[in-house]
Amino acid sequence: FAPKTNLKWREFSLIHPNNYQMVCDNLSTNDNYHKLMTLLSKATKVFSYSIPLPYSDYQQRSGCQIKQWSELQKDISIYASDYPFILISDISNCYHTIYTHTLEWAGETVGYKKVGENLDISIRRGQKNRTHGLPVGPRITDYLAEIVLSMIDREIEKMTNGTDFIGGRYRDNFYILCKSEADAQKLVKFISICL
Repeated sequence: FAPKTNLKWREFSLIHPNNYQMVCDNLSTNDNYHKLMTLLSKATKVFSYSIPLPYSDYQQRSGCQIKQWSELQKDISIYASDYPFILISDISNCYHTIYTHTLEWAGETVGYKKVGENLDISIRRGQKNRTHGLPVGPRITDYLAEIVLSMIDREIEKMTNGTDFIGGRYRDNFYILCKSEADAQKLVKFISICL
């Protein structure tokens, strides 16, 4: 555990090293991760700013994260004059509550069910067959969560057909610009349903 805020703690966890290796192999075989994300990240309204970037040391990792966050903020400010309302939403306990089977479902939505199924199996085996929660701490978790969250972005876009908005997501935080407060309320409802 490590402090998250003055009142909360963040729980870190590990999966068995053999299973960690299996997850890495599943993501890298035949460029599976790149293929999955190319299909899942085809956005029209909700854009991801958290696709993991390569780095060589921890300082560079922090720099990559700051760069992505800054790009999201700049892009939102460009559209702010057209959309007077902003919806900011943070998914509570995101990694701890991701259902591992959603990796399979995300893969299935773009024709890569077997890849998702293999990821699901290797994560569960490394966590005593628990189906809820991704391990928080290992770098590989960012890749797995991005698969699931990108699928959710696409589901939100499908549900909100006809609602005028544009936004971005950085990890488990949504920043969505809307035309009205009523649209923002609808979007909160749609996000909740998709989650």
